[in-house]
Amino acid sequence: MRLKYKRLSLTLCLVMLLTPPALSGVEFDQLNDYVTITDHADFDFPRPFTILAWINPDDWGDSSNGRILDHGGGAGADGWAILVNDTNDTLTFYENGGSGAGAVHGSVNAITLNVWQHVAISVGSGGAYQFYVDGATAGNGSGLIDPAADTDDLLIGARDTDKNREFDGTIAGVMLFSTDLSQAEVQSLMRNPFSVSANLLAHWPLYGKDSTEVDLGPGGHNGTITGATDGNDNPPIGPMISAYSGFTAAPVSAVRRRQNVLIGQ
Repeated sequence: MRLKYKRLSLTLCLVMLLTPPALSGVEFDQLNDYVTITDHADFDFPRPFTILAWINPDDWGDSSNGRILDHGGGAGADGWAILVNDTNDTLTFYENGGSGAGAVHGSVNAITLNVWQHVAISVGSGGAYQFYVDGATAGNGSGLIDPAADTDDLLIGARDTDKNREFDGTIAGVMLFSTDLSQAEVQSLMRNPFSVSANLLAHWPLYGKDSTEVDLGPGGHNGTITGATDGNDNPPIGPMISAYSGFTAAPVSAVRRRQNVLIGQ
């Protein structure tokens, strides 16, 4: 009987150790909130590439163009931005540089306020843009040039050129890939953010528990929070994102070790 109790106690301890906290993301309130990641060539995005994130927008953001991610997406700059806008309640990819600026948009009413949704833009080498929301196709487009290389920092939650166009709501699980992921791969990453690792450039869970947001990708592009807070007043994303383990205060190696245990690697 005593041996059974010991086994039960050990099992409970293992469950507690291996059960990560549900991810609530980082909350942005349009009051000078953003996460800054130092500029790197990984963010210049010659095609193909894919951008993914979990978002829970409270509103459409500053001037109804709330930035999810921005690397030179402002007037007079070079680079790109992914944002939500209320023109058609949708997701937009905007770029500057080369022969001019341009934008492609997802489907009308693709984005819903006040709920968690997984968004992705996958761009092929030929310039075909495919939008996904919660793993389902949500529009497509073409006709843009490659974004021009930008020397400004990468920002999550605001425009990098002037810190305006702030996102209003919560963002989590931002990922960048140097390939055009398929719909099946986007759906897989929505369920398990560690299910695809080939061509990964960066991966910010966005825990909001420290001033530094760790990058779980190969480049170690850690970010610094300004103003924003953790999104604990929002419901956690749920079991799909609870695959994340560890907080930013933990060593990256420890976080990755826990990931490997959780996903059976």
